[in-house]
Amino acid sequence: MPIGLLCGCGAVFVGGLIGAGCGKYIGEETKDVLMSVFGLSAIANGIMSLIKGNTMPPVILALIVGVFVGQVF
Repeated sequence: MPIGLLCGCGAVFVGGLIGAGCGKYIGEETKDVLMSVFGLSAIANGIMSLIKGNTMPPVILALIVGVFVGQVF
């Protein structure tokens, strides 16, 4: 059973709920800084994945799906 996948999805879901609930208490400047940090972290993670070479197809698929979901919602 893919326990890592389920734990990751559950963590993202719970984190999203916490973020949605606490979002009104966080200032706009803090939100902008957090989004920049998360974006840079995602870029760094992607670059590290690309360096390995054998994980390139999942990274490309994740980029395609992420852009699609981002544009739809």
